[in-house]
Amino acid sequence: MRYVHIPDDVDIIRTIEEQVEVITPAAPMPRIPKLTAAEKKRNIKLEQKRKLDTAVEAMKAQLTNSSRP
Repeated sequence: MRYVHIPDDVDIIRTIEEQVEVITPAAPMPRIPKLTAAEKKRNIKLEQKRKLDTAVEAMKAQLTNSSRP
């Protein structure tokens, strides 16, 4: 604990309240629901599928561009 001198012209209660407002969020952060193992597995598979689909589309575009004279 530290002791500091507070000048007489400072309203300490108002100062503390202002500091509490600064460090306290206006609204609580929304809770993110936890996923079950099955949901996590499904999300991983969907992400892998999206990546694969993107790679396939890129390869198709590359083949189309390389086959043009």
